[in-house]
Amino acid sequence: MGRMAARPEGEGRESLRTYLYRLLLRHPCTRKEAADRLAGRGGDPNDVRRLVTEFEEMGLIDDENWARLYVEGHSDRGAARLRHELRQRGVAENTIDQVLEEGDDQAKAEDLAAEWSARGLEWKKIAARLVRRGFSSRTVSRILRNTQNFEEFEEFEEFEKEESFPPLRED
Repeated sequence: MGRMAARPEGEGRESLRTYLYRLLLRHPCTRKEAADRLAGRGGDPNDVRRLVTEFEEMGLIDDENWARLYVEGHSDRGAARLRHELRQRGVAENTIDQVLEEGDDQAKAEDLAAEWSARGLEWKKIAARLVRRGFSSRTVSRILRNTQNFEEFEEFEEFEKEESFPPLRED
């Protein structure tokens, strides 16, 4: 088929700018996500980099703020899983550390365990859910010790999954 007509200078960047504005109106995104979306629309790498930097300077793209919102919106997940998901979205390691430092994994895990226990879920399933959601084996072990159900779950002392998580599912 025929080639696309060449765009006048600057038109490509303006259409990318409009696309990025519309994208950010729908939902915030990280610097990496914005760059990936613009590149996916055929944006020149230099134009993409300039636009993302421009939007970041205007405060329309803010990875730290985005990460805080993400963590707040996913309060049922542990630090390990959140760290993994934030890395996948291109958030810088120092930003991840800063945002996750503010949370209390132990309290979140205790609240989830209490809620699931009240619904009648077995402790073995509660422990497995907590691990899948990214709570450390140490946190899960403490919760099990506090509930007198630890004898059944000695294997959680050895179990620690930080880099790879199965999809979230309810048992």
